[in-house]
Amino acid sequence: MQLARQDLPPVANQDSWVASWSTNTAGQAAGTCVLQGDGNFVMYRPDGSAVWASNTWGHPGASLAVQDDENVVVVGSDGKALWSTDTWIGSEVKSAFDPKVHGFHFVNDFPDGYWQFGVLKFETRGLCGGMSFTALDYFFANKSEPATTSTPPVASDPVAKFINSRQQESVERKPASIGMGIYLNGSASHQIVACGYREGKNERWIITYDPNYPSRVSALHLRSGAKHWRTDTAVTGADTSSRAIRRSRRRKRRTLRNPGAASDHEPCD
Repeated sequence: MQLARQDLPPVANQDSWVASWSTNTAGQAAGTCVLQGDGNFVMYRPDGSAVWASNTWGHPGASLAVQDDENVVVVGSDGKALWSTDTWIGSEVKSAFDPKVHGFHFVNDFPDGYWQFGVLKFETRGLCGGMSFTALDYFFANKSEPATTSTPPVASDPVAKFINSRQQESVERKPASIGMGIYLNGSASHQIVACGYREGKNERWIITYDPNYPSRVSALHLRSGAKHWRTDTAVTGADTSSRAIRRSRRRKRRTLRNPGAASDHEPCD
């Protein structure tokens, strides 16, 4: 969490930073932010007039804390919170499925993948549904996935053949496992495994295994008031801590529609 005074108004859909909270004083000249001796946290204009305040005056000895849970708090001398940004993030809740361990280690890119509906056969390089369901099959059977990091050919590899068949079942909506998420990105559908979540005051994360990003943890992120979920592929390893979330906010993130039933089945991204 970084507490910053901006010299310019915030930019909508800014890629480098996403504000968790603001004083809503964009466009107003501000010179300094001061935690005063009376306990009031105040933003002043260059002429010395106040533009914003926490209204916590009358508490000498108060301190300002940027907590590990991303909440910024004015704390009284007795240790009680006087004011906060209310941007706390709760603890992570995860299943035993670890994308780094139980997900495949090769990328979702099959040169000879296909879908077949009766006599109609469609080529597709993306078998995200098949990879997601097969990863869950291995997990629930308590078996280890192949260690290979190279995407195997469907024509000759037994595991790839099975993934292709599971893709067919996922497209036909015949799931045999739980923990699946389907979301839309433009006109293409994509399937992933949901394996945990984390909640904050103003945002939510669904922790996922995404076949497009092997050997890492990804997440779907939704901020309060936002119309779209976003992917946080910068949340890597098994680390979805506040530090990882802060790191992910510095990366570009892909805008996604809210999860829901796919209306078509084009190749996954």
